[in-house]
Amino acid sequence: MHIFRNAISFAVKRLRSHRWLALSLAVGLVAAVAMVVAVPIYADGVNYAIMTDLLTNAANQTGRQSFDFVFRYIGNWYGPITEEQYAPLNLYLSEQAADRIGLPLTDQTRYLATANLSLDPTEENANRLEFVKLAFLSDVYDHIQLIEGELPHPAEEANGQVEVLASLDLANNLDLHVGEIYTLQSSPDYQQTITISGLWVPMDASEVFWSLYPADSFEKKLLTDEDTWWKATSSLPTPVDEATWRLALDGSGVSSGDIGGLISRIDAVQNQVNAILPNAALETSPAPALRQYQASAASLAGSQFAFGAPVLGLVIFFLVLVARLFVGNQRNEIAVLRSRGATRGWVLVVYFVEWAILGLGALIIGLPLGANLAELIGRTHSFLDFSNPLSFSASLSFRDVWLGLLAVLLAIGFCLLPVWHAGKDTIVSYKLERARARRKPLWQRFYLDIALLIPALYGLYTLRSQGQIVILDRSIGSDNPYQNPVLFLLPTLLITGLSLFFLRILPILLEALSHLAERIHGVLPILVLRQFARSGSAYQGTLLLMSLTLGFAVFVSSMAFSLDTSLSNGIDYRIGADLNLTEGGEFIPESEDDPDTGLWNFIPVSDHLNLSGVQAATRVGRYDASLNAGGRTTGGTVMGLDWADFSQVAFFRQDFSSEPLNALMNRLASGTDSVLVDQTTWERYNLNTDDTLDLRIESGGETFNVRFTVAGVVSRFPNWIPSEDGALFITNLDYLFESWGVLQPYDLWLRTAPNASTSDILSGINQMGVVVIRAQDARATLDEALYSPDRQGVLGTLSVGFLASAGFTVLVFFLNAFFSFRERLIQLGVLRAIGLSEKKMRHSLIAELASLTLMGLVIGTLAGVLTANAYIPNLPVTTGLSEDILPHVSQIAWGKVALTYTLFAINLVFGTISLVYSLRQMKIFQVIKLGETT
Repeated sequence: MHIFRNAISFAVKRLRSHRWLALSLAVGLVAAVAMVVAVPIYADGVNYAIMTDLLTNAANQTGRQSFDFVFRYIGNWYGPITEEQYAPLNLYLSEQAADRIGLPLTDQTRYLATANLSLDPTEENANRLEFVKLAFLSDVYDHIQLIEGELPHPAEEANGQVEVLASLDLANNLDLHVGEIYTLQSSPDYQQTITISGLWVPMDASEVFWSLYPADSFEKKLLTDEDTWWKATSSLPTPVDEATWRLALDGSGVSSGDIGGLISRIDAVQNQVNAILPNAALETSPAPALRQYQASAASLAGSQFAFGAPVLGLVIFFLVLVARLFVGNQRNEIAVLRSRGATRGWVLVVYFVEWAILGLGALIIGLPLGANLAELIGRTHSFLDFSNPLSFSASLSFRDVWLGLLAVLLAIGFCLLPVWHAGKDTIVSYKLERARARRKPLWQRFYLDIALLIPALYGLYTLRSQGQIVILDRSIGSDNPYQNPVLFLLPTLLITGLSLFFLRILPILLEALSHLAERIHGVLPILVLRQFARSGSAYQGTLLLMSLTLGFAVFVSSMAFSLDTSLSNGIDYRIGADLNLTEGGEFIPESEDDPDTGLWNFIPVSDHLNLSGVQAATRVGRYDASLNAGGRTTGGTVMGLDWADFSQVAFFRQDFSSEPLNALMNRLASGTDSVLVDQTTWERYNLNTDDTLDLRIESGGETFNVRFTVAGVVSRFPNWIPSEDGALFITNLDYLFESWGVLQPYDLWLRTAPNASTSDILSGINQMGVVVIRAQDARATLDEALYSPDRQGVLGTLSVGFLASAGFTVLVFFLNAFFSFRERLIQLGVLRAIGLSEKKMRHSLIAELASLTLMGLVIGTLAGVLTANAYIPNLPVTTGLSEDILPHVSQIAWGKVALTYTLFAINLVFGTISLVYSLRQMKIFQVIKLGETT
């Protein structure tokens, strides 16, 4: 205990004396905590919002509330039960279940019914009227309207008579009247006389009360109060044929952290119900949605953790670099302590306590910061684009506290590695080590760069050859890049391996340049290159952090840009235009005797241009066709269009044809019977321009034979899916109608303004008297795909991670340069003493920092671009929307890369100014006396 108190006292003093390094470590620990807790908070928040929607939709479909619990026993399946079997379960569900579940009870409904009973008149030898059930439904009198008569009196007030209510429909069907007496019987052993006291209808059949049983299901059920029901059925051996309990609980206070406990309590209640009455089932509850949320949140959090591992690795790498600076700055002090009897363990304890104090503060700050980062991830639209509206509320839980604490301990554990290494030396061994020649870094001696490149290149090979990552003949992970961390891990390994490889050869290049600088006039190049050649290894950590940060930014931004572009193009291709509508036209039969034959009438296309947000419109007709030529028959699709308007509306890409779209439309305009065919059909039938084709076209139940003249060829065409549509024939729509002698239905393609409202456009069409049968909105479909929690989480985590890494890079850059120049104080004093001006020394400093930044940018850009060009063209783009029918778009997002360059340039300027000011405070430029160390 005494040793621990001494360690705490010593740690606090050291924190004060090295406040800037301590602050840097604290910043890294805060980032580690925030990054670790942000992922599960985001996963919980977005899945909780999805779960709420699921519960709401389920409630809307059933008419029940989101947290309704319905327990039911059905005697028709398992046999009717006695009152002694029913009573314990009724007591438990009515008085204890809600408390056991742990949610406030807002409403409760109970239902009892007998098996079918024969409803007979009291006259002897009269025929049975109907089979009915005697039923009780709690609070039903508050939700019905009496048409005639009055509510049943309790048995003790009715002189022992059993009074019941009959539905108005039953009374009308059987000619029942208020005050009449009937007999219920099921066997010679059971007969019960009843009196019809009133006839009823529901006040509002759509209210929540009737969600347990619809009001019309009581048509053949006679209603009475509970006490009367038990009296009327007392002579039945097993009166309860069906029993149902509805507990309406208030789930508004349930948070994501409560889900696990709530599911456990629901299971416990369900098990208790089954123990009291076997085969009593929990028919309706939020448990399925809660379990789906729990599984989805865990899956999403696990996936996001896997994607965020490289980011967390960069944070830990930053902490290790700062810890090395921390320890390196105190290496002599540690050696002195070891020489005076301090154990290696005591040194570790001192540093652990010292950094644990920082970790406690980081935990306090990092937890709420993690919630803010989770919200920022929830706003992610693309990499470094946080323009989406937030769809959930971020909240902290005890789990997040434990995760934050684990992150602190993990980070401190890595930071203690340099301490353990330095703690082996006494003052003698430390001086001897400083006198020895510097050894190559550990990663170079063990060829870590090559070890990282091997799996990355193997994964690239399998991805190129088989379209997926394959290890030992087994595919790894999903085809969706945002759900398969391996598809990001392998590029990460490649970026890291390339960065390390470039750092391996960098000293050789710097050494060569330093010799070359001897032939160059000027002191500045010699000073900078000689310094890098002598001690460039001291900057390797900073260069590696910078190159990894920039390499990841280049790859991730390019991946997001390429995948989003491919996704957008695929959706546009399948739909064809911004908006693809199928409108209902007016069909006029030729005669009453033949209603299937007649004429179609449609409103003019130009009328749609008057709608707000519509910029252009065109007609596109799609009809089944077949080509029979050369003894071979090919099924396909004829696409009729208006060549003058089509190019203003349709989506088209350069690789769809060897000619631009306007040129293709000019080919159609060259003749009314012109037709464009797909490349496969062109080659299969050895077609040439001006060849004729005879097609059989089916439309509206009729078959038409039409002759066309071949005018050109296309490889792809919007809205044409070869695997679904077969061969493609593109022609003039008016020529089809003229050949058929009649109009046929067609689709309408619209180009709309970016901010146009599809609902307003559809409403405007309806106001013109036209019904829209089908509407496909390309922008809405794309937005739905882009709002995927997996995609948003991955890009959000990587965006936040990049911003943090960029800040860490600048901080390490500043600290490393600061301590490097402070260690070179005597060297700089010599330079000043031999006549180097303060201005040239300042320029030397700026040139050194600029060169370091430039090297990091070059290495990071090369690693990122090489990785992007290698991996992105081979990444699958499969998210269930069939957008993978187009060749994959692969582009470097130079706009985002330029943004990162700008960020680093701003940080360089700021860091350089701060560094020069700090060194001036040390009077480094005024050092003249040899050996002076102020």
